[in-house]
Amino acid sequence: MGDAIRRVEPDDDAGLLAYVAIRNAVTPDNTDSLDQVRWEAATYPGEVTHLLAEDTAGERVGAAVTGRIWMYPRDHERFWLGIWVVPGARGRGLGSALYAAVSDTARGAGKNAALGYRPVPDWIGLQGPLAPPPDPG
Repeated sequence: MGDAIRRVEPDDDAGLLAYVAIRNAVTPDNTDSLDQVRWEAATYPGEVTHLLAEDTAGERVGAAVTGRIWMYPRDHERFWLGIWVVPGARGRGLGSALYAAVSDTARGAGKNAALGYRPVPDWIGLQGPLAPPPDPG
């Protein structure tokens, strides 16, 4: 069995805590909390999706979130996304798999373009509209 991407249901506290732990470990300058995740689910029911990436041993090594951008109407064509992969699991395609999974989820909700958290670290290697600006140094 290979790495797997799975959806975290809103009532799966263990899964949501894993999502929060991965996000906070990867981006300690932009943390989340279980309370915040629960608030999102209560305030925007059915409009936010959390995902976990699990390696072949079942260890949770990546996380992602997607949903509508709250300051725009529900029919706005763009969606919010965030992707986090722990350092020891990078370079195996988990970030790409998470990106594909959140993109599929967003397309299923009628969205067609992403708006993600910036700055995007250079190790992600994104190109196009989500790519980080060139380093002026």
